[in-house]
Amino acid sequence: MSVRLAVSFAAAAVLGVLVAGAYFGQPSAAQDLPPLRPPGPAAVGRYQMMPLPEDKSVAFIVMDTATGQCWKNYLGAGGERVWQDLGSPTAPRKR
Repeated sequence: MSVRLAVSFAAAAVLGVLVAGAYFGQPSAAQDLPPLRPPGPAAVGRYQMMPLPEDKSVAFIVMDTATGQCWKNYLGAGGERVWQDLGSPTAPRKR
């Protein structure tokens, strides 16, 4: 086999690989997927928690964002966790 024939076969093989890569490397014609989540801040869930750093007993407040109802969780005198209903700022207060 001559050098010229070997170079021709090598060039044809390289060209074949490039054409096959270009053909099979194309993105599919399927529908594009939507983004996982829209850009911007994270979506707010129904319940939000906020720690109370001024309280030494690791207390936190839980707020229901749909109704505005709030609860406080803190460490009671006996060492157990206590839930206190703080009410809702949108509800009328009882007198």
